[in-house]
This record gives sequence, C-alpha cells and structure tokens, in this order.
Amino acid sequence: AVVLPNIGDLEKLIIEEGYRGEFFEPGDAGTLSFAIEKVLANNEYRKELAEQNYIAATSLPMADLAEWYYLHFLNITGKKHNIPQKQILAEV
Repeated sequence: AVVLPNIGDLEKLIIEEGYRGEFFEPGDAGTLSFAIEKVLANNEYRKELAEQNYIAATSLPMADLAEWYYLHFLNITGKKHNIPQKQILAEV
C-alpha cells in the first residue's frame, strides 16, 4: 500500500498507470495522518491496494517499459531513434 503527496499530476499519473494509493496534501499533517490511518486501519483495503499495485507493476515486461520510456525521452528531446517503425507499431 502506498501513501503519496498530491503534487502536480502525480495522482493522475498513478491512476493512469493502473496503480492505487492514498494521497495527502503536502504540508497538511491532517490529510497525511488520515491517509496513513485509512491504509493501516483496514486490512482488506490495504490488501486491495497491494494486489492492484502488484498487477500494475507486473503488467509489462521490464524491457518493454524501458523501451517505452526511452522513446518518450527521445521524443521530448527531439532526437531520432534507431528502432524500426514496424517493431514500434507491433508493440503498441
């Protein structure tokens, strides 16, 4: 189970990637305390979070994930890649 700060688009990114967790507002001890208590006080909920996060973490082979990030970094920097287009399309 995970307790995370609600900063920028972190919550949106976590959800889009298939993960789950409890979020707190940075600098707000009350929301942090509530998030921690929610996870620790409910065994079933904590197990649900753990199972979903395990599924999300193991859903893609590490090589595919690394290539995906590599291609995105190249796209951001405007650099070219040497991966055949046919191979990229097959993986999408």
